[in-house]
Amino acid sequence: MVQVTLQAANGQYVCAEGGGSQSLVANRNAVGDWEKFTLIERGNRVIALRAVNGCFVTAVGGGGGELHSRVKVIDIWESFKLIDRGDGKIALQCHNGQYVCAEGGGGQKLVANRNAIDLWETFTLKRLEVPATSGPVETLRTDLYYPLPGATFGGSGGQPFEDSIDVVARGPITKVVVRCADEIDSIRLFYGEDGAGNKYGGDGGKEQTWEVPKDEQIVRVEGRAGERIDQLRFFTDKGTSSPVFGDDDGGRRFVYPEGGNVGFLRTISGRAGRKIDQITLQFSAPYFIKDIIFDEQAIAAIAKETTPIRINTRTYENKSSAEQQDIYTFRYTASEKKTMTFQQSRSLKLGATVSVKKTTPPGGVESSLTLNAEGTWTRVATQAYESGKTEEDTVSIPLKIPPKTRVTIISTIRKAEITVPFTYIVAWYDEKTKAILKEERLPGTYKGVQSWDIRHSTNEEPLSV
Repeated sequence: MVQVTLQAANGQYVCAEGGGSQSLVANRNAVGDWEKFTLIERGNRVIALRAVNGCFVTAVGGGGGELHSRVKVIDIWESFKLIDRGDGKIALQCHNGQYVCAEGGGGQKLVANRNAIDLWETFTLKRLEVPATSGPVETLRTDLYYPLPGATFGGSGGQPFEDSIDVVARGPITKVVVRCADEIDSIRLFYGEDGAGNKYGGDGGKEQTWEVPKDEQIVRVEGRAGERIDQLRFFTDKGTSSPVFGDDDGGRRFVYPEGGNVGFLRTISGRAGRKIDQITLQFSAPYFIKDIIFDEQAIAAIAKETTPIRINTRTYENKSSAEQQDIYTFRYTASEKKTMTFQQSRSLKLGATVSVKKTTPPGGVESSLTLNAEGTWTRVATQAYESGKTEEDTVSIPLKIPPKTRVTIISTIRKAEITVPFTYIVAWYDEKTKAILKEERLPGTYKGVQSWDIRHSTNEEPLSV
């Protein structure tokens, strides 16, 4: 992250008026704190800009109106595609595809309502020498949601609509409710296990409901659109398709994405009155868990302080005058149960949408104590996964028993209830190029019962004859 300034065509600087409490203007002749912005790169040429008040620049409605900086988290309205115009010049494209404009080339408010780039939509971006270090860090607006540039279809009628970020954060789309006849009259989305979006549109047509199959996510949308949305159909990553909502005659056919998947559909915004006039399909980049890092010092401390538990004892006596041989044999059972809680994650699916890399940190004085994230995991709560196993083994140890001696062999095992923090690194990537778009470190907790370090000791004492 670096601090930057934006200069309009007339040479004046863009300013977050009032430090960010008012609309953005381009009427300053010198640079102060209000004219400095923190540029946050979000991958795929998408950026966000944070004003001095710690809030992010927002194109209200995703474009089409004014800009302000009163929002503390980043979502699609706070994401801009940076268009490089060469020689330090750039343009900013909003979520709805329109461009940010300094009216009059500067001296007035900024608006986001231009359909093409010209002089007033071109800004000089200057990076300041001092890196940005103050202010809140970027926060994922929703659960593991990395928004990609949206695709918009339909006309310009109706009023803007969009589900709140708190609802979208409940997880991927799990149910779609549509009212339709020859056009799409209304749409309502449900997210995760308990996220209910609002109904947008009118009450015409017949209501139809499609539930996304468990462990599947929407990766493609097909339909027809003209001045309104005439038809919709959804497709999942496992090849399941929804019913065809709407009519097959109106508008022009569209498919998004074309030529392969780009990620998962996380929400739909748009414009609506009595009908659905416009939709913007908002996809999230796919992701995987790149690594899981346990607290090595905590593991070492647990290993050092754990007291061995006696699990078997056997005594052998040799009353003769000659050495005897025997075999110490016993069968034991070791059980292991563990739970991993991935904080800030509602939609994570171990072994499905993500892969897990084993991490075996050194265990300090007891290197045999290891934690890992491999194996079969069962989801037991919104953010938690559980795994367990029971192993049986037989110990066979040859013994030599001296004459007139009693030999006692003792077997011990260390067993600990472990609760340690871990950090998991989530990496979002471009589905087509496989390039990493962003990495984020998120917290988690490992809790489990583990057994390890079986040892055998012998004690000899003379027999009283």
